[in-house]
Amino acid sequence: MKVKLAVQVFSTSVVDALEYCNKDLRLAQFNESDATVDFCRIVDKLFDLFNTRNSLSKNMFKKPMTEGRLPFITSFFKEAKSYIVGLKTVEGSQLVLSARKKGFLGLIINMTSFEGIVQNISSKRNICHTCLLTR
Repeated sequence: MKVKLAVQVFSTSVVDALEYCNKDLRLAQFNESDATVDFCRIVDKLFDLFNTRNSLSKNMFKKPMTEGRLPFITSFFKEAKSYIVGLKTVEGSQLVLSARKKGFLGLIINMTSFEGIVQNISSKRNICHTCLLTR
């Protein structure tokens, strides 16, 4: 499976379509899609942060990592980690403790590693850099 195609399921376009069907068209099939919308938005933003490649991007989640953006990223990662850890299976157990935990733990590990890399690079004042592109 191509990851690039799989990631598109979580894109802003899909989220906007879900919201449109729920709120504007008021389709009964989408009445309880709010949780799916929240999930997709968080995952989409995470993938954007993990895949920065344009140093001139205006989107806050697609901008490259700089020392000045670390508080913004750290704040979002804290929110995203809390959200992921709080996800529950249909049976009510935590998703990160279930048999399907790998992808979610992978996201948490990526966030933690990303923060550590940026802090490490930022602390080395003898290295000349302006930004960190993640792709």
